Amino acid sequence: MYDCQRVTIQLQLVLVIIIKYNNKVKRQWSQKAVHGRHPHELSQQHVDIEASNRRVTRADLFTKTEDFLTAIQEQVILKRNYKKCVLKQPKTDEPCRRCGKESETI
Repeated sequence: MYDCQRVTIQLQLVLVIIIKYNNKVKRQWSQKAVHGRHPHELSQQHVDIEASNRRVTRADLFTKTEDFLTAIQEQVILKRNYKKCVLKQPKTDEPCRRCGKESETI
């Protein structure tokens, strides 16, 4: 019986350590400028968390497609308009590659 109690206490300590570590990782993730958008958006009152994460639990998208859609949602696709307005890089006055008229955005 003594061994059973000892194992139970050890498992509880391990569980506490894991929970603390997970909370630390979540906190660090949510503080990141780009990747922190997802947890920030999910924490809003009007957001249905289950519906928002449903596409992640269903396996009907290829991984590359899901990655691309996530990048578009988080607005991290490097486009000419981003280079011009945010990064302030020269020679980015080129028009959109598709329409040839406006600045390139998503």
